Amino acid sequence: MKIARDVELPADAVTQTFAFVGRKGSGKTFAAGVLAEGFLEAGVQVVVLDPVGNWYGLRLGKSGKSRSPFAIPIIGGEHGDLPLEAAAGSVVADFVVQTGSSAVLDVSHFRKGQRKTFVAEFAEQLFHAKKGARTPMHLVIEETQVFAPQRAGKGEERMLGAIEDIVRLGRNYGIGCSMISQRPQSINKEVLNQAEPLVVFQLVAKHERDAVRNWMEHVGAEAAGMLDELPSLETGDCFLWSPAWLRRFLRTRFRAKRTYDASATPRLGEEPPKPVELKPVDMTALESAIGESVERARADDPKRLRKRIAELEAEVARPAEPLADEAAIEAAVASAVEERDAYWRGELEGVERIARDRYDRLVAIGELAATDAELAGSRSGANSGTRPTRPPRSSAGAAPSRPIPPNSSSSGNSGSRAEPPG
Repeated sequence: MKIARDVELPADAVTQTFAFVGRKGSGKTFAAGVLAEGFLEAGVQVVVLDPVGNWYGLRLGKSGKSRSPFAIPIIGGEHGDLPLEAAAGSVVADFVVQTGSSAVLDVSHFRKGQRKTFVAEFAEQLFHAKKGARTPMHLVIEETQVFAPQRAGKGEERMLGAIEDIVRLGRNYGIGCSMISQRPQSINKEVLNQAEPLVVFQLVAKHERDAVRNWMEHVGAEAAGMLDELPSLETGDCFLWSPAWLRRFLRTRFRAKRTYDASATPRLGEEPPKPVELKPVDMTALESAIGESVERARADDPKRLRKRIAELEAEVARPAEPLADEAAIEAAVASAVEERDAYWRGELEGVERIARDRYDRLVAIGELAATDAELAGSRSGANSGTRPTRPPRSSAGAAPSRPIPPNSSSSGNSGSRAEPPG
Protein backbone atom coordinates (compact mmCIF):
# COMPACT_ATOMS: atom_id res chain seq x y z
CA MET A 1 0.00 0.00 0.00
CA LYS A 2 1.72 3.14 -1.22
CA ILE A 3 1.12 6.23 0.92
CA ALA A 4 3.96 8.49 -0.16
CA ARG A 5 6.25 8.90 -3.14
CA ASP A 6 8.87 6.73 -1.48
CA VAL A 7 6.92 4.81 1.18
CA GLU A 8 5.01 1.58 0.62
CA LEU A 9 3.54 -0.22 3.59
CA PRO A 10 3.29 -3.98 4.08
CA ALA A 11 -0.03 -5.74 4.79
CA ASP A 12 0.46 -5.75 8.56
CA ALA A 13 0.28 -1.94 8.63
CA VAL A 14 -3.36 -2.26 9.67
CA THR A 15 -2.40 -3.39 13.19
CA GLN A 16 0.45 -0.92 13.69
CA THR A 17 0.24 2.20 15.85
CA PHE A 18 0.84 5.37 13.85
CA ALA A 19 1.20 8.86 15.31
CA PHE A 20 0.75 11.97 13.13
CA VAL A 21 1.85 15.15 14.91
CA GLY A 22 2.30 18.72 13.71
CA ARG A 23 0.97 22.19 14.16
CA LYS A 24 -2.50 22.97 12.84
CA GLY A 25 -2.66 23.17 9.06
CA SER A 26 0.65 21.35 8.59
CA GLY A 27 -0.90 18.30 6.87
CA LYS A 28 -1.18 15.69 9.62
CA THR A 29 -4.93 14.99 9.19
CA PHE A 30 -4.47 14.98 5.41
CA ALA A 31 -1.76 12.30 5.72
CA ALA A 32 -3.85 10.20 8.11
CA GLY A 33 -6.70 10.45 5.58
CA VAL A 34 -4.42 9.05 2.87
CA LEU A 35 -3.61 6.11 5.15
CA ALA A 36 -7.34 5.54 5.84
CA GLU A 37 -8.09 5.61 2.09
CA GLY A 38 -5.46 2.96 1.48
CA PHE A 39 -6.95 0.70 4.15
CA LEU A 40 -10.47 1.15 2.78
CA GLU A 41 -9.29 0.38 -0.75
CA ALA A 42 -7.71 -2.81 0.59
CA GLY A 43 -10.98 -3.82 2.25
CA VAL A 44 -9.76 -3.14 5.78
CA GLN A 45 -12.25 -2.07 8.44
CA VAL A 46 -11.61 1.55 9.46
CA VAL A 47 -13.30 3.30 12.38
CA VAL A 48 -12.71 7.02 12.95
CA LEU A 49 -13.25 8.81 16.25
CA ASP A 50 -13.83 12.38 15.07
CA PRO A 51 -14.27 15.26 17.57
CA VAL A 52 -13.87 17.89 14.83
CA GLY A 53 -16.48 16.87 12.24
CA ASN A 54 -14.27 16.68 9.12
CA TRP A 55 -13.99 12.97 8.39
CA TYR A 56 -17.28 12.80 6.51
CA GLY A 57 -15.08 13.70 3.51
CA LEU A 58 -14.30 9.99 3.09
CA ARG A 59 -17.77 9.63 1.56
CA LEU A 60 -17.08 12.28 -1.12
CA GLY A 61 -14.88 12.48 -4.18
CA LYS A 62 -11.82 14.74 -4.25
CA SER A 63 -13.75 17.84 -5.39
CA GLY A 64 -16.55 17.31 -2.90
CA LYS A 65 -19.04 17.36 -5.78
CA SER A 66 -19.24 13.63 -6.34
CA ARG A 67 -19.46 10.53 -4.20
CA SER A 68 -16.45 8.45 -3.29
CA PRO A 69 -16.39 4.66 -3.67
CA PHE A 70 -16.51 4.28 0.12
CA ALA A 71 -20.03 3.78 1.54
CA ILE A 72 -18.73 4.27 5.07
CA PRO A 73 -21.52 5.06 7.56
CA ILE A 74 -21.30 8.38 9.37
CA ILE A 75 -22.84 8.29 12.83
CA GLY A 76 -23.47 11.60 14.54
CA GLY A 77 -22.57 15.14 13.60
CA GLU A 78 -23.93 17.46 10.94
CA HIS A 79 -23.53 14.93 8.12
CA GLY A 80 -24.54 11.81 10.04
CA ASP A 81 -26.70 9.04 8.63
CA LEU A 82 -28.27 8.91 12.08
CA PRO A 83 -27.75 10.87 15.31
CA LEU A 84 -25.37 9.66 17.95
CA GLU A 85 -26.35 9.49 21.61
CA ALA A 86 -23.88 9.80 24.47
CA ALA A 87 -25.30 6.68 26.14
CA ALA A 88 -24.83 4.51 23.05
CA GLY A 89 -21.06 3.87 23.23
CA SER A 90 -21.34 0.16 23.97
CA VAL A 91 -24.03 -0.37 21.33
CA VAL A 92 -21.94 1.29 18.62
CA ALA A 93 -18.88 -0.75 19.62
CA ASP A 94 -20.90 -3.97 19.32
CA PHE A 95 -22.16 -2.80 15.92
CA VAL A 96 -18.69 -2.28 14.44
CA VAL A 97 -17.38 -5.55 15.90
CA GLN A 98 -20.34 -7.75 14.97
CA THR A 99 -20.87 -6.33 11.47
CA GLY A 100 -17.25 -5.60 10.56
CA SER A 101 -18.49 -2.29 9.15
CA SER A 102 -16.26 0.75 8.85
CA ALA A 103 -17.68 3.92 10.42
CA VAL A 104 -17.02 7.57 11.17
CA LEU A 105 -18.11 8.36 14.73
CA ASP A 106 -18.63 12.12 14.73
CA VAL A 107 -18.68 13.27 18.35
CA SER A 108 -18.24 16.94 17.49
CA HIS A 109 -21.78 17.79 18.63
CA PHE A 110 -21.25 16.42 22.14
CA ARG A 111 -20.49 18.54 25.15
CA LYS A 112 -17.35 17.53 27.03
CA GLY A 113 -19.17 15.41 29.59
CA GLN A 114 -21.19 13.61 26.92
CA ARG A 115 -18.08 13.00 24.86
CA LYS A 116 -16.24 11.46 27.81
CA THR A 117 -19.20 9.18 28.51
CA PHE A 118 -19.49 7.97 24.93
CA VAL A 119 -15.77 7.43 24.30
CA ALA A 120 -15.20 5.65 27.61
CA GLU A 121 -18.00 3.16 26.95
CA PHE A 122 -17.15 2.76 23.27
CA ALA A 123 -13.44 2.14 23.83
CA GLU A 124 -14.01 -0.25 26.73
CA GLN A 125 -16.57 -2.32 24.86
CA LEU A 126 -14.55 -2.30 21.63
CA PHE A 127 -11.48 -3.62 23.44
CA HIS A 128 -13.37 -6.42 25.19
CA ALA A 129 -15.59 -7.35 22.22
CA LYS A 130 -12.58 -7.70 19.92
CA LYS A 131 -11.22 -10.43 22.15
CA GLY A 132 -13.90 -12.68 20.68
CA ALA A 133 -13.61 -11.34 17.11
CA ARG A 134 -9.92 -11.04 16.27
CA THR A 135 -10.25 -9.59 12.80
CA PRO A 136 -8.05 -6.67 11.64
CA MET A 137 -9.40 -3.16 12.07
CA HIS A 138 -7.80 0.26 12.24
CA LEU A 139 -8.98 2.94 14.69
CA VAL A 140 -8.24 6.57 13.80
CA ILE A 141 -8.24 8.93 16.80
CA GLU A 142 -8.41 12.56 15.75
CA GLU A 143 -7.12 15.06 18.37
CA THR A 144 -5.82 12.24 20.53
CA GLN A 145 -4.88 14.56 23.40
CA VAL A 146 -8.63 15.04 24.00
CA PHE A 147 -9.15 11.32 24.68
CA ALA A 148 -5.75 10.42 26.16
CA PRO A 149 -4.61 13.55 28.02
CA GLN A 150 -1.29 13.71 29.82
CA ARG A 151 -3.12 15.04 32.87
CA ALA A 152 -6.50 13.37 33.20
CA GLY A 153 -9.07 15.65 34.74
CA LYS A 154 -11.95 14.62 36.95
CA GLY A 155 -14.10 12.08 35.15
CA GLU A 156 -11.49 11.41 32.42
CA GLU A 157 -9.73 8.51 34.11
CA ARG A 158 -11.98 5.81 32.70
CA MET A 159 -11.74 7.21 29.16
CA LEU A 160 -7.94 7.47 29.37
CA GLY A 161 -7.65 3.91 30.69
CA ALA A 162 -9.80 2.54 27.86
CA ILE A 163 -7.79 4.33 25.14
CA GLU A 164 -4.54 3.22 26.75
CA ASP A 165 -5.70 -0.42 26.70
CA ILE A 166 -6.46 -0.18 22.96
CA VAL A 167 -3.15 1.49 22.08
CA ARG A 168 -0.98 -0.75 24.24
CA LEU A 169 -2.76 -4.09 23.95
CA GLY A 170 -5.22 -3.81 21.08
CA ARG A 171 -2.81 -5.29 18.53
CA ASN A 172 -3.27 -8.68 20.24
CA TYR A 173 -6.94 -8.60 19.18
CA GLY A 174 -6.45 -7.15 15.70
CA ILE A 175 -6.73 -3.44 16.55
CA GLY A 176 -4.26 -0.99 15.05
CA CYS A 177 -4.61 2.76 15.43
CA SER A 178 -3.56 6.16 14.14
CA MET A 179 -3.22 9.00 16.62
CA ILE A 180 -3.44 12.57 15.33
CA SER A 181 -2.52 15.63 17.39
CA GLN A 182 -1.30 19.20 17.09
CA ARG A 183 -0.11 19.04 20.70
CA PRO A 184 2.11 15.98 21.16
CA GLN A 185 3.20 17.26 24.58
CA SER A 186 -0.42 16.96 25.78
CA ILE A 187 -0.83 13.28 24.83
CA ASN A 188 -0.35 10.85 27.68
CA LYS A 189 3.25 9.62 27.46
CA GLU A 190 2.28 6.00 28.10
CA VAL A 191 0.10 6.24 25.01
CA LEU A 192 2.36 8.27 22.68
CA ASN A 193 5.38 6.10 23.44
CA GLN A 194 3.57 3.10 21.94
CA ALA A 195 3.60 4.74 18.50
CA GLU A 196 5.61 3.47 15.58
CA PRO A 197 5.92 4.84 13.04
CA LEU A 198 5.96 8.47 14.15
CA VAL A 199 5.13 10.95 11.38
CA VAL A 200 6.14 14.51 12.29
CA PHE A 201 5.09 17.64 10.39
CA GLN A 202 6.02 21.22 11.12
CA LEU A 203 6.46 21.91 14.83
CA VAL A 204 7.56 25.32 16.04
CA ALA A 205 7.26 25.47 19.84
CA LYS A 206 10.08 24.01 21.91
CA HIS A 207 7.82 21.97 24.19
CA GLU A 208 6.26 20.34 21.12
CA ARG A 209 9.68 19.34 19.79
CA ASP A 210 10.70 18.16 23.26
CA ALA A 211 7.81 15.68 23.14
CA VAL A 212 9.23 14.29 19.89
CA ARG A 213 12.71 14.13 21.45
CA ASN A 214 11.29 12.15 24.38
CA TRP A 215 9.71 9.67 21.96
CA MET A 216 13.02 9.29 20.13
CA GLU A 217 14.82 8.59 23.38
CA HIS A 218 12.17 6.04 24.34
CA VAL A 219 12.40 4.03 21.09
CA GLY A 220 16.15 4.54 20.64
CA ALA A 221 15.86 6.55 17.43
CA GLU A 222 18.62 8.91 16.34
CA ALA A 223 18.29 11.81 13.94
CA ALA A 224 20.95 14.38 14.57
CA GLY A 225 19.85 17.87 13.60
CA MET A 226 16.36 16.76 12.51
CA LEU A 227 14.60 18.49 15.42
CA ASP A 228 16.11 21.78 14.33
CA GLU A 229 14.52 21.38 10.89
CA LEU A 230 10.97 20.91 12.16
CA PRO A 231 10.08 24.64 12.42
CA SER A 232 11.04 25.21 8.78
CA LEU A 233 9.24 22.29 7.16
CA GLU A 234 6.87 23.18 4.33
CA THR A 235 3.18 22.34 4.70
CA GLY A 236 2.78 18.69 3.75
CA ASP A 237 6.44 17.77 4.30
CA CYS A 238 7.19 15.42 7.17
CA PHE A 239 9.71 13.11 8.78
CA LEU A 240 8.75 9.44 9.13
CA TRP A 241 10.47 7.25 11.74
CA SER A 242 10.05 3.52 12.12
CA PRO A 243 13.16 2.17 13.83
CA ALA A 244 11.82 -1.32 14.60
CA TRP A 245 9.02 -2.10 12.11
CA LEU A 246 10.11 -0.50 8.79
CA ARG A 247 13.63 0.31 9.99
CA ARG A 248 13.50 3.58 8.15
CA PHE A 249 13.97 7.27 8.80
CA LEU A 250 13.25 9.68 5.98
CA ARG A 251 11.84 13.00 4.98
CA THR A 252 8.85 12.53 2.68
CA ARG A 253 5.52 13.84 1.45
CA PHE A 254 2.26 11.88 1.33
CA ARG A 255 0.48 11.34 -1.97
CA ALA A 256 -2.61 13.34 -2.92
CA LYS A 257 -5.93 12.36 -1.38
CA ARG A 258 -8.59 10.71 -3.51
CA THR A 259 -11.44 11.83 -1.27
CA TYR A 260 -12.62 15.25 -0.16
CA ASP A 261 -10.27 17.11 2.21
CA ALA A 262 -12.85 18.57 4.57
CA SER A 263 -10.07 19.52 6.99
CA ALA A 264 -8.47 22.02 4.57
CA THR A 265 -8.20 25.53 5.99
CA PRO A 266 -10.50 27.97 4.14
CA ARG A 267 -8.65 30.75 2.32
CA LEU A 268 -9.62 34.41 2.29
CA GLY A 269 -11.57 35.33 -0.82
CA GLU A 270 -12.19 31.72 -1.83
CA GLU A 271 -15.67 30.30 -1.55
CA PRO A 272 -15.45 26.77 -0.21
CA PRO A 273 -17.11 24.13 -2.41
CA LYS A 274 -20.49 22.88 -1.30
CA PRO A 275 -20.18 19.13 -0.85
CA VAL A 276 -22.70 16.98 -2.65
CA GLU A 277 -25.41 15.57 -0.43
CA LEU A 278 -24.36 12.24 1.03
CA LYS A 279 -26.28 9.20 -0.09
CA PRO A 280 -27.91 7.74 3.03
CA VAL A 281 -26.69 4.42 4.39
CA ASP A 282 -29.31 2.09 5.89
CA MET A 283 -28.76 2.19 9.65
CA THR A 284 -32.20 1.04 10.81
CA ALA A 285 -30.96 -1.78 13.03
CA LEU A 286 -28.31 0.36 14.69
CA GLU A 287 -30.75 3.24 15.16
CA SER A 288 -33.17 0.94 16.97
CA ALA A 289 -30.40 -0.43 19.17
CA ILE A 290 -29.19 3.07 20.02
CA GLY A 291 -32.74 4.10 20.99
CA GLU A 292 -33.07 1.13 23.33
CA SER A 293 -29.68 1.81 24.94
CA VAL A 294 -30.61 5.44 25.53
CA GLU A 295 -33.84 4.46 27.30
CA ARG A 296 -31.97 2.00 29.51
CA ALA A 297 -29.32 4.59 30.28
CA ARG A 298 -31.93 7.16 31.24
CA ALA A 299 -33.66 4.68 33.52
CA ASP A 300 -30.36 3.76 35.21
CA ASP A 301 -28.74 7.19 35.16
CA PRO A 302 -27.69 7.97 38.76
CA LYS A 303 -27.93 11.71 38.13
CA ARG A 304 -31.51 11.42 36.87
CA LEU A 305 -32.42 9.15 39.79
CA ARG A 306 -30.86 11.54 42.31
CA LYS A 307 -32.68 14.44 40.70
CA ARG A 308 -36.02 12.61 40.91
CA ILE A 309 -35.39 11.66 44.55
CA ALA A 310 -34.58 15.29 45.34
CA GLU A 311 -37.81 16.40 43.66
CA LEU A 312 -39.85 13.92 45.71
CA GLU A 313 -38.11 14.90 48.95
CA ALA A 314 -38.78 18.57 48.24
CA GLU A 315 -42.41 17.77 47.59
CA VAL A 316 -42.70 15.92 50.90
CA ALA A 317 -40.96 18.73 52.79
CA ARG A 318 -43.15 21.42 51.28
CA PRO A 319 -45.57 22.84 53.96
CA ALA A 320 -49.10 21.56 53.65
CA GLU A 321 -51.66 24.01 52.41
CA PRO A 322 -53.54 25.60 55.37
CA LEU A 323 -57.02 24.34 56.06
CA ALA A 324 -59.95 26.69 55.41
CA ASP A 325 -61.17 28.93 58.28
CA GLU A 326 -63.51 27.10 60.68
CA ALA A 327 -66.07 29.93 60.57
CA ALA A 328 -66.10 29.70 56.79
CA ILE A 329 -66.62 25.95 57.03
CA GLU A 330 -69.55 26.41 59.47
CA ALA A 331 -71.11 29.05 57.26
CA ALA A 332 -70.81 26.79 54.24
CA VAL A 333 -72.39 23.89 56.16
CA ALA A 334 -75.25 26.10 57.43
CA SER A 335 -75.89 27.37 53.92
CA ALA A 336 -76.00 23.81 52.62
CA VAL A 337 -78.42 22.74 55.39
CA GLU A 338 -80.68 25.71 54.69
CA GLU A 339 -80.67 24.93 51.02
CA ARG A 340 -81.55 21.30 51.77
CA ASP A 341 -84.40 22.27 54.14
CA ALA A 342 -85.82 24.74 51.64
CA TYR A 343 -85.80 22.04 49.02
CA TRP A 344 -87.68 19.56 51.21
CA ARG A 345 -90.15 22.23 52.40
CA GLY A 346 -91.03 22.87 48.80
CA GLU A 347 -91.44 19.16 48.20
CA LEU A 348 -93.74 18.74 51.24
CA GLU A 349 -95.88 21.70 50.24
CA GLY A 350 -96.36 20.14 46.85
CA VAL A 351 -97.42 16.85 48.43
CA GLU A 352 -99.93 18.65 50.70
CA ARG A 353 -101.48 20.44 47.71
CA ILE A 354 -101.90 17.17 45.91
CA ALA A 355 -103.47 15.54 49.02
CA ARG A 356 -105.98 18.38 49.48
CA ASP A 357 -106.94 18.19 45.83
CA ARG A 358 -107.51 14.44 46.10
CA TYR A 359 -109.59 14.93 49.27
CA ASP A 360 -111.82 17.58 47.68
CA ARG A 361 -112.44 15.27 44.75
CA LEU A 362 -113.48 12.43 47.07
CA VAL A 363 -115.96 14.70 48.92
CA ALA A 364 -117.52 15.80 45.63
CA ILE A 365 -117.86 12.16 44.58
CA GLY A 366 -119.59 11.37 47.94
CA GLU A 367 -122.13 14.19 47.45
CA LEU A 368 -122.91 13.01 43.94
CA ALA A 369 -123.46 9.51 45.27
CA ALA A 370 -125.88 10.78 47.97
CA THR A 371 -127.88 12.78 45.40
CA ASP A 372 -128.18 9.70 43.21
CA ALA A 373 -129.45 7.66 46.20
CA GLU A 374 -132.08 10.31 47.01
CA LEU A 375 -133.37 10.37 43.47
CA ALA A 376 -133.53 6.60 43.42
CA GLY A 377 -135.56 6.59 46.66
CA SER A 378 -138.03 9.18 45.33
CA ARG A 379 -138.75 7.06 42.27
CA SER A 380 -139.27 3.98 44.47
CA GLY A 381 -141.76 5.81 46.83
CA ALA A 382 -143.82 7.10 43.98
CA ASN A 383 -144.32 3.57 42.73
CA SER A 384 -145.31 2.08 46.18
CA GLY A 385 -147.36 5.04 47.52
CA THR A 386 -145.11 5.38 50.54
CA ARG A 387 -142.72 8.28 50.67
CA PRO A 388 -139.42 7.33 52.17
CA THR A 389 -137.84 9.35 54.82
CA ARG A 390 -135.25 11.70 53.27
CA PRO A 391 -131.91 11.37 54.94
CA PRO A 392 -130.41 14.56 56.25
CA ARG A 393 -127.85 16.17 53.95
CA SER A 394 -124.34 15.56 55.20
CA SER A 395 -122.05 18.43 55.83
CA ALA A 396 -118.72 18.64 54.07
CA GLY A 397 -116.31 16.05 55.38
CA ALA A 398 -119.05 13.90 57.15
CA ALA A 399 -120.67 10.73 55.86
CA PRO A 400 -124.49 10.89 55.15
CA SER A 401 -126.86 9.90 58.05
CA ARG A 402 -128.27 6.39 57.98
CA PRO A 403 -132.12 6.33 57.29
CA ILE A 404 -134.49 5.63 60.28
CA PRO A 405 -135.69 2.03 60.23
CA PRO A 406 -139.47 1.60 59.49
CA ASN A 407 -140.28 0.01 62.87
CA SER A 408 -138.91 2.87 64.93
CA SER A 409 -141.36 5.06 66.97
CA SER A 410 -142.63 8.14 65.18
CA SER A 411 -144.13 9.75 68.32
CA GLY A 412 -142.89 13.01 69.66
CA ASN A 413 -140.81 11.09 72.23
CA SER A 414 -137.75 11.35 70.18
CA GLY A 415 -135.41 10.47 72.98
CA SER A 416 -136.81 6.90 73.51
CA ARG A 417 -135.48 3.92 71.54
CA ALA A 418 -137.74 1.31 70.15
CA GLU A 419 -137.56 -2.03 71.86
CA PRO A 420 -136.07 -4.72 69.76
CA PRO A 421 -138.53 -7.40 68.60
CA GLY A 422 -139.17 -10.29 71.05
